[in-house]
This record gives sequence, structure tokens and C-alpha cells, in this order.
Amino acid sequence: MPLKVVVGTWGPLRSDSGGPYRVAYDLLRGLSSNDSSLQVYYSDFSRGFIQPLQKLGQDLGDDSLVKDRQGMVRSVRVLARGLIKYTIANPVILDCVPKIAATRVRYFLADLIQQVRFHLARPRIAGILREMPDQSILHIHGAAEMGDALVFLLENIEKSCKVVWTEHSKGSVLREWEHLFGSRFVGTWGRGVRRAYEVLLRRADRVVFPSKGAVQLFEEYTGWKIPLERLRIIYNGVEDPLLGLREPKRNLYEKGLFVTVAQHVPEKGLDWILEGLAMVKRPWRWVVVGGFTPWTASLRSLVRKYRLEAKVDFVGPLPRDEVFSLMARSEAVIHAPRVAVFDLALLEAMALAKPILATPVGGNVEALGEEYPLFVRASEQLAKYIDEGNGKFYELVGQNNRKRFLEKFNIPAMVQSHVSLYREIW
Repeated sequence: MPLKVVVGTWGPLRSDSGGPYRVAYDLLRGLSSNDSSLQVYYSDFSRGFIQPLQKLGQDLGDDSLVKDRQGMVRSVRVLARGLIKYTIANPVILDCVPKIAATRVRYFLADLIQQVRFHLARPRIAGILREMPDQSILHIHGAAEMGDALVFLLENIEKSCKVVWTEHSKGSVLREWEHLFGSRFVGTWGRGVRRAYEVLLRRADRVVFPSKGAVQLFEEYTGWKIPLERLRIIYNGVEDPLLGLREPKRNLYEKGLFVTVAQHVPEKGLDWILEGLAMVKRPWRWVVVGGFTPWTASLRSLVRKYRLEAKVDFVGPLPRDEVFSLMARSEAVIHAPRVAVFDLALLEAMALAKPILATPVGGNVEALGEEYPLFVRASEQLAKYIDEGNGKFYELVGQNNRKRFLEKFNIPAMVQSHVSLYREIW
């Protein structure tokens, strides 16, 4: 009997997705080309469908895996996000209300919105439960933000169904929300997410993290311990970007160009990178690719403080081929977060044979190796490495990075690790 695997996400997949959606997308593509003893399905929990992968093969290649036909649900979702952002998470709205009353109002609004979300999600989740193939493995990517809808799914799924849960966040969704919105938001809105995590930890037959550092960060923040007998580390893999570059690599090099791929959030370390670059004596230019956030204004203020407007460019998100082209022609990639789980941008820089100025934290160490020669621990050290950069040494480091990528962090290796895991619990 073929092994049936359902890969489920909370939201549609596209080839230009990031984070858990990117990993799930690449995993599905890899599984679809695996041996015929696997029957692979894809499920989008937010839209309430489950289909065999072969029916979605063309869509998967066209970057339009799912088209959202539920405009009304989407509108309600947008409204809910607005209420969360401007009412629950914004203290100004409730400043005129006594503290105890304000807390009760926030909890009431949060509970009301959660109930609306659950009411809308329940029939879609029930549809997934009806369509779930018998004796299958459900592989959930992230999705704790589903809250009580995920609890409903896990508590009503057949006992014969095995569950694999991969956690992609940096210390949990709760920690990421706290960094974006503040602790009061998490205290108000996070109760459903906590319930989802508790059920995931209890129900999952295997819990997968992309690095040991990711496990440590999750356990430290949440206080939950992952049972060792159910824990698995599976490193993410990415496609080899060198295969897609349109220009010969030798024609791309630009001395003094440094590139960072990161969303504008404090944990990415963009502020202290700026402080280090301000000390560099030789000519340089820094391009930052990544989504803007409320923290972007602070970064721009820092740029003005150091009078670096002519040298720093925040370009926002870019198509993947443009990101690869930028990284490929850079002198080096700077990847210096304060917290690192296992960033795909780091793997892509390794695949491009680039030297990487990286912080020795979490997943960075696991990806680059403990003896990596370009770890940076302070702004002054970053500036020194750039000023003393040696072309031949950089080239050697880049070649070693690519060799390590090809050995450990390609998509076939990631897919095979997952297939082995599925067979282990089946």
C-alpha cells in the first residue's frame, strides 16, 4: 500500500514565498518527483481544500497553486486584522478607559474576533477532515496562528492518522508577535495560539525543527520541552541559484558592494550592521533587500545620524532572480542577526559561493560550521573585516561555503530526510 502524505499550510503556496511557505513549496516539488510509493496531497487550511498533488502540478509550476475565491472571508479576515492592529494592540485607543476596564475590553474584543475566525474556519476544516485520505500522514508546517481552528482539526482527525509538525518560527509565533506588536498584544491575542501549541505538542508523532538553535530558542521562550524521542532536526534546503543566473558569474562582481537580505525587524541586527559600516574607511555600498516594517523609520534615522544616505539603499522586497543577481555580484553578503533559526537567505548566499560576514548564533553556526573564519561579534570587528578584506581569501571562503551547501543543504537532501521520517513513523 502506498504511503499517503498530506502537506498542510495556513495559506497558499507560491514559488516566491518565504519562511515556512517556501520550505513547504520546495518539499512538495521534491516529493512529487520522488518514487511512486508515495501519494502526495496538498492542503491549504485557510481555504479548506485538500487535493492530490498531481492535480496541482501545473499550478505549482505556474506559481498560482491556489486562487482565492472566498472574497467575503478574505474581507472579514482583513477587518479582523485591522481591529487587532488598531484596537487591541494600540494603547492610544484605550487610554481614556480605566486600566482594568481597558484590559477587559481588549480581552473581549480578542475573544470575539477569535470566535468569528473560528466560526468561519470550522466548516473549511471540517471539509478537510472529510477529504483526508485514510491511514495517512498529515505534515503541518507552522500554522499555530490558526489557534482554535487548528485545535479543532487535531482533535477531530482520525487516530490512525500520523501527525508531523514542523515549526519554522523564531522561538514560536508568540515571540515573533511580541517583537512586532509588544507583549500586551501577545497577552491579549495569544491564548488561542497557546492552545494550538499545546495540542500540537501532545498530538504530533514527530516534531521537526530546522536547527538545534531553533529548538533551544523555542524551549527558552515558551517553557515547553520537546520530547527527545519525538524531536527531529531536518535542515532546510534551497534550489541552487547559480543554475538560474542569466549572466556569467564572472561578469557580475562589484567591489565594495555588500548585500543583506532581511526583513526590517530588530532581531535581524540591521542597526548594529549600520554602526559597523559607519566605521569602514574604504569605499563601500550596502543594499538591504527585505520587507519594510514600523522599525524602518528607526533605521532611516540611524542612516541620517551617520550621514550614510549616499551609501545605504533599502530596496524592499525584490523578485528572487534579482536578489540572486545582487548577491552574486556583491563582494560579500552580511548576515548578522541577533537570533538565527536557519535562514534561507544564508543558504542561498552559500550556494552562490559568497563569503558571508555572519554572527555566530543559532542556525548560522550549524550552517557555516563552528570553525567558520568570518564570524563577527561586534560592530568594530565587522568594520575591520571589511577594511582588511582579501579577495583571494574571500574567494576561498566562498568556495568552501558552496561545497558545504552542495553536501548538506540542497533540496534533494531535505526531501530525502523527510521521506525517511515518514517511513519511520509509518
